[in-house]
Amino acid sequence: MGVEPACSDATEAPASSSSHPSRLRIRVLTADARTGTLRVYDAADRELVGSVDLGSPAVRLLASHTGDTVAALTAAGAAVTVVGGGVAVIPHKDHVHIFKSPVAALGVPLARGGAATVAAGAGSWASSFAEGTAAYVVTEKSLLQGSAEPRAFGATAPHAGAALPLSGSFAMSRASVAGTSDEIVVVGEDGPVRARMECRNVTAAVLARGVASFACSEGLVTLDDAGTPRGTIAAGGVAIAELAATAASSTVAARTVRGDVLALDVAARASEPLALGSMACDVVMELAEESRIVVLTADGHVHRFDGTTRVRLSTTPAVAPFECASPERPHLAATPGRAWVTVPARGELLEVDTLASSIVRRIAVGGAPAAVAIAGLDARNANLAPGNDRLSD
Repeated sequence: MGVEPACSDATEAPASSSSHPSRLRIRVLTADARTGTLRVYDAADRELVGSVDLGSPAVRLLASHTGDTVAALTAAGAAVTVVGGGVAVIPHKDHVHIFKSPVAALGVPLARGGAATVAAGAGSWASSFAEGTAAYVVTEKSLLQGSAEPRAFGATAPHAGAALPLSGSFAMSRASVAGTSDEIVVVGEDGPVRARMECRNVTAAVLARGVASFACSEGLVTLDDAGTPRGTIAAGGVAIAELAATAASSTVAARTVRGDVLALDVAARASEPLALGSMACDVVMELAEESRIVVLTADGHVHRFDGTTRVRLSTTPAVAPFECASPERPHLAATPGRAWVTVPARGELLEVDTLASSIVRRIAVGGAPAAVAIAGLDARNANLAPGNDRLSD
């Protein structure tokens, strides 16, 4: 299945989320909470276009910053499988070309046992396993290189917590030599440690606008893309459970263990809470250039915030109230002006217009869809569109 749209002079994104050019390219991947099936919905075709067998249920799906691949973290054996989203977007100055192909697992799963983590970079992945001795970086190949099968390199020990790809190196958390605290180490592709920073009880890591951030007891410990330490951003003394960011924004969204959400500006080194009426279960960054934070709360509502001003832009009732800790609960992904919410109990995927605060479409995907991610969208060219496609509903 391939599409090469004609060139266009369009440079402005339409105001309506229903006609945003991102809707031409995205695919929504949902993981079944009971089986190893990964189902793929194409937003332009408005139909399921394939599936991938992961072998066991995925507890998390995370797309790379390019949107070319999605990492599926499965509970059984703590395996990480990299899946090609089947969407290649070739940007030009004022337009893009879009090519689509079948979704497929790329190579064999990475598996070392224990609790694994995954983190996305610009065209690369890092995966760290809490048991064993391996932290891997997986690099995407470009369309011009033919096969998109990832290449893994880099291993070091001991380690724990999280790893993050940088330019020519990767950063990872591990136990210090004395064994009394955790630290972040920057490791080159050839193996030597280039830098160290203290960082206790690491829970997550993200890369945003060239700044690598690790969630630690101290707050957000930050490094630049070259691995040079930049200092710590205070997070109000609360433990952070989850981080979300995009490559294009300096805002990092953090969900705390008690269900609050913080908007952290890595450029201004500031941290502010968002006003929520219920516990946050999922927090994501809208995959566009602006700092939009989208939150799914336990009362079943989807909230959209401006991450810079912390102003709530919309609230949409989407699903029935649920427990955040439930293994078969709704999950959230977001694209410009849209939220995508899974409903495991009904075998559905909801398309939510977060500008109009309404449910646009209920998509029957079958099974018990839980974890969800978006393929095919790169924030750096999200607003560029081909000219001969009909963008409206």
